Amino acid sequence: MPSIPLSPAVSGLSSGNASLVLAAIFALLALIVGLLTPAVMPAVFLDEGGPVENGTIFLYLASVACVVMTRMPGLSKTDKVALCIVLLSLAAREADLHKAMFGISILKARFYNRHGSIEQIVMAVVTLLPVVLSILWLIRRGARPWWNALVSRRAPALTLMTFLVIIVLAKAFDRTPVTLVSTGLMASVPATVSTLLQSFEEIFELLLPLLVMLAVIQSVLIRTTPVSPLDAGARDWSVRVHIRRNRQNRYEPHIELEAKWGGNLQSCMIPPTTDFDTPEAGTAHALEWVAAWQRLNEQGRLE
Repeated sequence: MPSIPLSPAVSGLSSGNASLVLAAIFALLALIVGLLTPAVMPAVFLDEGGPVENGTIFLYLASVACVVMTRMPGLSKTDKVALCIVLLSLAAREADLHKAMFGISILKARFYNRHGSIEQIVMAVVTLLPVVLSILWLIRRGARPWWNALVSRRAPALTLMTFLVIIVLAKAFDRTPVTLVSTGLMASVPATVSTLLQSFEEIFELLLPLLVMLAVIQSVLIRTTPVSPLDAGARDWSVRVHIRRNRQNRYEPHIELEAKWGGNLQSCMIPPTTDFDTPEAGTAHALEWVAAWQRLNEQGRLE
């Protein structure tokens, strides 16, 4: 059964805007850190092996623990294993383990056509194979459901989209100084600009595992149902049911709840947990949902 936020704080976390707000906060933090380095903050703060990079590694390990310990509907054990492999590979990349093993990044083409020996290339392929297979598995299993959820503006899907955008931006900030010089736009990049770009790269990379944990939390929050009216704290509630047809010509019941939580009137949209062949089946599912809430709290009306 879908969830109902129990407080404004929980409602904020389960909102589709939560990841965007978090990204905006980290962008502001990156700007401040970049402007204050090295005048106020030491340059080592952003360097490899510094507090930001070490914090990113720790948060990736925390995100793996979060995935392992959290029961998420729709995610099989194989899905969890694949996701953990990808997260651990990101942590290893952040710790530069691949450079420590091979002397150069095995993600660069020149390792395979110039620097790496046959033995090293074979070892690199064996190292990367589980990661590649895990990514392909997650794409095969989750690409279509994720796209449908993104179109429906479900919070976990929006958070994953933010994650992908932040990865691209972090890489862009990393490559910008080299691109500016190689294209002739600048003879050399000023130290202040280079530090600012490095700040955005490192702070955005620190954000990535936090977005993973946020998506896990959101997937749980939207499926948690209060066990009693006292726990829910809802009074004078009303419900609107919308049946929408998705791109697969199936019908999704969207439930809009407006209720008094702790004396304050709040509203939220309960995303559909599944879709149906006919609008009648979707409506019946939504009415079952409303009936369950009616048993918890006899007040309210349905529209």
